[in-house]
Amino acid sequence: MLNVAVIGDIHSNHLAFKAVIEAIEKAQVDQILFLGDYLTDCAYPEKTMMYLYALRENYPCFFVRGNREEYLLQMQAGELPKRRCSSAGSVLYTYERITGKDLDFFNKMPIARQVTFQDLPPVAICHGSPFATREHMYPGTESLSKAFSVLKTDVVIAGHNHHRSYSLENGKEYFNPDSVAAIPGTPGFARYGWLTGENGKWRFSFRSAAFDNKAAADEIRQSGLQDYANVYAKAVQKSLLTGKNFVFDCAVLAHKLAMKAGETIIPLQLPEIYWEAAAQQLNL
Repeated sequence: MLNVAVIGDIHSNHLAFKAVIEAIEKAQVDQILFLGDYLTDCAYPEKTMMYLYALRENYPCFFVRGNREEYLLQMQAGELPKRRCSSAGSVLYTYERITGKDLDFFNKMPIARQVTFQDLPPVAICHGSPFATREHMYPGTESLSKAFSVLKTDVVIAGHNHHRSYSLENGKEYFNPDSVAAIPGTPGFARYGWLTGENGKWRFSFRSAAFDNKAAADEIRQSGLQDYANVYAKAVQKSLLTGKNFVFDCAVLAHKLAMKAGETIIPLQLPEIYWEAAAQQLNL
């Protein structure tokens, strides 16, 4: 029997990540699949990196890059402005606290890969889709059908959506374990996936691990992250405490307000006035 943990969308929530590590080690994990979005949003990204490197030393680990790692690489390349603001302040805060080694680690990651196992079906992993880190895949969508075709496996595992999902259709299995960061979700419970390989087949299960979500929210203020990311940081805090996705709701509303005002929307460069207006409407 082979035990494989599936970990996605940590978003620098090192407290949640540590709880998951303790849980998978107690369950005698053999290998780990990582689905990207390791950093940004929560405080002290260097702690998340420390855990990642330690796991890589102790277990066979397979990594893919998420859109948040791409933002960090864009900032390194000068393609994303280094500004304290709600749009990109969390990226800047993270960028200033990680190393060249970390960025090189991310740069070498593919956005999709196939992982093979002895006497078990191969598994394909990606963050959003094999075509783009920000693309969303859901059961029954054309993007997922294309992914099965391109990746040439009967099992595709992805993250990005922060939504638990499993589907089996025409012998093709899709699995999304949800977010370790627990945004959205039951407050104080990090979510991850578990694959049990036996007799030539995989069994998929959703798992969770309790962590101190209040401490994670408090760290955003204590670490100075809130000074970098303003409204966005407040939305992350409230999401951690309530389980509701205020991050998504605030971003969507801010974009709608900007479009209504006739603004040209540039990714990660939305004027702060619209974030502030959205925050007021959402009582952040």
